[in-house]
Amino acid sequence: VGDAADCVLDECIKTCPTCAGDACSKEGQTCVDPNTSDKSTSDWVCTCPPPSHGSAIANTASCILDECKETCATCAGTTCSDANQECRDTNQDSKSLSDWECICPPPANTTAVAMVADCSFDECTLHGDTCTNVGQTCEDPGPLVENDWLCKCVDPSVGSKVGNVAECVLDECVKTCPTCAGTTCSAVGQTCLDADTSANSTGDWNCTCASPESGTALVSAAHCTIDECAVTCATCSNGACTGAMQTCHDPDKSASNRTNWVCTCVPPAYDFAVAQAATCVYNECHEHEKDCHQVGQICVDPNTDPLSVNDWQCECVPPATNAGTSNTGGPAMCDYPGECPMHEATCLAAGQTCDDLDPTPSSTGDWVCECVPPATGYPTNTQQAGVANCTLNECEIQCATCADSGSGNLCLLNGQNCVDPDTNPLALGDWYCECVDPQTPKTMTVATAALADCELLECDKTCSTCSNGACTGVGQTCQDPDTDISSTNDWICTCVPPAVGSATGKAAECVCDECLTSTTCTDAGQTCYDADKTC
Repeated sequence: VGDAADCVLDECIKTCPTCAGDACSKEGQTCVDPNTSDKSTSDWVCTCPPPSHGSAIANTASCILDECKETCATCAGTTCSDANQECRDTNQDSKSLSDWECICPPPANTTAVAMVADCSFDECTLHGDTCTNVGQTCEDPGPLVENDWLCKCVDPSVGSKVGNVAECVLDECVKTCPTCAGTTCSAVGQTCLDADTSANSTGDWNCTCASPESGTALVSAAHCTIDECAVTCATCSNGACTGAMQTCHDPDKSASNRTNWVCTCVPPAYDFAVAQAATCVYNECHEHEKDCHQVGQICVDPNTDPLSVNDWQCECVPPATNAGTSNTGGPAMCDYPGECPMHEATCLAAGQTCDDLDPTPSSTGDWVCECVPPATGYPTNTQQAGVANCTLNECEIQCATCADSGSGNLCLLNGQNCVDPDTNPLALGDWYCECVDPQTPKTMTVATAALADCELLECDKTCSTCSNGACTGVGQTCQDPDTDISSTNDWICTCVPPAVGSATGKAAECVCDECLTSTTCTDAGQTCYDADKTC
């Protein structure tokens, strides 16, 4: 009143040349006129509806809707983030809906529209060569997990390592493979041990005999031995000899030959028994036979119990007229017929006795010297006043000083030869035992009146238990670790380096691992693997 009016023009709801009309509404947008003065025209604004963003003055707005950041029916929400994936909306036009993507993290980098992406990725496509270059396989146990790939050993080896080459283990005693033991040990009751279970160390298992037997062999069944004098077992001596103050000896320690131990009496007592204590004998004529023989008499020990000593006797023998007369501890007083009292000194000096073939006074010059048993021989011709040609081979007869003193010939019973180098009846106790081929003496020293100390070199000799060229015939070396005659079939064939392997009682199966001689891989900081170890 009384002045010009303040006219209002809301261009969003009015119709005029500068008004919005339905420009905003038909796009679903909201129209706002920030200045409704009729003098302020063409300043109306179209505003995008939530959750989109955007506005424009006097024009339709270009609405933006980032479906990864907003909340709406078509939006991603936490779909991607819950799966540890990135969300990306490449077209944020509000009319472009449900086009957001879930993106997998490296190395997969795969995508999926309006859903969680499949991020499966086999890391072996990147790292497989690391494993395969050393003969191992690559595995990716968790395709959705990063850096969990691993190298895995190839059967029969076992072992794996995440992110690097594995340390492979091959126990050749429990696995099955060309170089493995299988049932070689167990089939003969032996235990198997793989000293080095590294997959690169093959052909090094060994069989070990079960206690109380002993013996070990590389890559083969062992030759088992048992000293039945030294250990305790059902067939062992278990102190039977030592308890009787005797020595114990096992002449054949092969595990297949049991109950053959021998009790032997301690000198000067003698005798022996197999698998039981011996009944010991001490015949003092062992030491005093010569005292009687050198005066043409025989030695007699009436009581050979080892506790009965100093009761030996010299006894007169025919043709002494008082044959059977004896004296304890020395020569007896013997009476000889006819001419012998005058000539007996000649015979006695040779350890012989005197006999007058015709003791009548009218028959002279017919005395002779005769051998004293067990010596044998013939008297000289009569009237030559000579001694008889007597011999006493202590290897062939039984006597107190002989190899056979009553229990059999000591040498022959132990598979040795008996030699008496001097068969003179006065050379007593000089016999010796001699090794029989293929056995050889350990030393050049000869032990008289005793067994020879023999050995059997099974690599050098020919015999039923010897190598007989089994090793050298295939270019291997032969070794006999125990040359005792009781230790047989224990020779070992060993491969010549760089091949490895050995076997007892047969040729070895050689293994050639080129990784043992090549530094190509190790120099490059890599592991070496020889897939074919055949020589």
